[in-house]
Amino acid sequence: MEGWISIYRQIVDNWIWKSKEPFDKRSAWISLLLKASHKESKVVIGSQIINLKKGSFITSEIKLSKEWNWGRKKVRDFLKILEEDKMIVKNSTTKYTTLTIENWGLYQIEEQQKNNKRTTQGQHRDTINNDNNENKNIYYGEYKNVFFTNEQFEKLKKEFPNDYKTRIQKLDDYIQSTGKKYKDCLATIRNWARKEGYIRPTEIKKIEYVENTMTEEEYFAKVRGLKNV
Repeated sequence: MEGWISIYRQIVDNWIWKSKEPFDKRSAWISLLLKASHKESKVVIGSQIINLKKGSFITSEIKLSKEWNWGRKKVRDFLKILEEDKMIVKNSTTKYTTLTIENWGLYQIEEQQKNNKRTTQGQHRDTINNDNNENKNIYYGEYKNVFFTNEQFEKLKKEFPNDYKTRIQKLDDYIQSTGKKYKDCLATIRNWARKEGYIRPTEIKKIEYVENTMTEEEYFAKVRGLKNV
């Protein structure tokens, strides 16, 4: 039989688990799995610090005997069977016993998949958040009526490198005084500049002009239709 079910560790607090009836071997094995640490940890026993790896825990035959309602010999024999079948590793001292579930990772595949899924989802959320930040409107001007996304603001600075701040404030003042609303502030500033005869730096190369025949000032004046050429 394949597939998974998840068993919540707090099942041990349920009344059916706390029954005084003796455990069977299946219940005893599940009990060991539930006790095993899911991460590396440290335990202090007396004046000694014990480093536990994943899948390990500290116990004793007496403690398991009480929990499972078994005699100590039955507990010892059961643990021996598990050792022989390479299901656990048992290390005993005069003070405590350390049990380690063999192939602990096999029992954690589902948990690992969940962790990987959470990591992937987290990365996806970060990507979405970054995208949202790029598309988020940021407000400018004294009255904060003018707004751009980061991309639009970079375009504005590129197209109006010398006076973009002035153009922002001009639009900001106009919106404040008239109460008008604009869906696209960059498009509005472009439209106003076009009416003024302003030629954006990005459009200069599109206009044919012979180098060295006139100064830049003369050239710009000519294309704007001014009379001082």
